[in-house]
Formats: sequence, C-alpha cells, structure tokens
Amino acid sequence: MKLYRLCGSAHADKLDGTGAALRRGGARWNAPGVPMIYCAEHRSLAFAEVLAHFKEMSRFPRNYVFVTYNVSGSKGIRRPDPGSLPSDWNSYGPPYVRSAQGFGSAFVASNDLLLRVPSVVIPHEWNYLMNPNAVAGRVTIEAIEPFVVDSRYDVFIPKPTP
Repeated sequence: MKLYRLCGSAHADKLDGTGAALRRGGARWNAPGVPMIYCAEHRSLAFAEVLAHFKEMSRFPRNYVFVTYNVSGSKGIRRPDPGSLPSDWNSYGPPYVRSAQGFGSAFVASNDLLLRVPSVVIPHEWNYLMNPNAVAGRVTIEAIEPFVVDSRYDVFIPKPTP
C-alpha cells in the first residue's frame, strides 16, 4: 500500500510523529504530545488537507515536500465504520474536539500500524493515521519530492491586510 504526506522538509525523513505531537492544542486525531503521522490515500487529498489549513498560514510553505510511504502487509490496519467514530469527529478546528483526539490517541497506544479515517475536507476519501510506535519493519519512505504550488492556487492564500 502506498500512502502520501505533504509536510515540511524538516519532518519528511522522520517516522516518529513529532510534528503532530508538537502542535499546540494537538490536531484532529491526536492530543498534544501524542505522536502521529497523518497520511492520505492520494497525493491530491494530502494537498487538499494542507490547503484547508491556509487560514492558519500567511502563505503556502515553500519548503513542503511530498513523502511517499510504502506500507508492507495488511496486518494492523484498522478500518472502523464511520458510524463508530465519535459523533463530533468532523467538527471544524482548531481547537479540535477531545473525543476525536482521544480516539486517535488510544489508537497510538495500540500495536496497530494504521487507522483509516474519513476526510473532512473531501468526503468519501480516506486519510490514514500512522502509529509511529509500530512502523519498524513495516513502513519505508519510497520518495521525498519537492512540491511547488501551482500559482493558480495563490487565490487561496490569505493576503496581509494593510
């Protein structure tokens, strides 16, 4: 299985989940201090997920790269029915709801490798949460590629107000 992540180059070659752990307030599926690697089933979804956070950025980061992961085997992949997720999992954030953070944080405490969750940004597509405690021998980084945003997306980048 291949998974994709669009992230800052400083975290691209790491499989430790510290980027998510360091986020003040945590993220949708992890509480503060809980390591997790957020991935998507497609490159386009990874971009859309980052694009959704432009309100938190003054411009699209110029140091972002696409990471392609190769996941071996199918053992330890959770695919919960969306109806079994916390009822408020798709609430807009930040701040993110503690119920979803608790759900994801409990997954990281397990020995499972991946948790498939629906995308809030693009319904009917899937994100995968990777447990950094379970990657050894199962996940390799296949490629790290520079990502340059097409200038037509500049309309989505907030402009500073004078």
